Amino acid sequence: MLDRPEGLDDADLAAALTAGWGWRADALTYRPVGFGAYHWTVTDHDGRCWFVTVDDLTVDPEPADAVHAALTRALRTAVALRRDAGLEFVVAPQPTAAGQPAHRLDARYAVSVFPVVDGAAGRFGPHRPQDVPEVLELLVRLHAATPMVAGIAQRAELE
Repeated sequence: MLDRPEGLDDADLAAALTAGWGWRADALTYRPVGFGAYHWTVTDHDGRCWFVTVDDLTVDPEPADAVHAALTRALRTAVALRRDAGLEFVVAPQPTAAGQPAHRLDARYAVSVFPVVDGAAGRFGPHRPQDVPEVLELLVRLHAATPMVAGIAQRAELE
């Protein structure tokens, strides 16, 4: 998202990080990157850097509570794939102090916090031929972990 979220400033986000994760944000930088959510890099009081995502729960035609429930389920799935299934390539959110994968800021917004991953962003589209074996290996490992998340992940029907 190129523009900042309506009605949410850095002070609101800093307060949400304190309320949800119990830490103080020393530096917040808005990042107009990605698709479908708003993003910041945040340095906490211990000097750790985080990638923070704010999802607008009202952009979907579904009620905000249903959107939040689906977001929470998806983030819990990522946590389980990383923690329980041992898939080190899954970037999962840092749970809140209450153990939740996201913090509901208000009726409109939910905040989630991820570790910053060093590297260069890829491009959407076909994989380079030399990367296909590694991508296939990751997909095999991901699908083999299905039993670990069967009770969490939402099933997508192919209609």
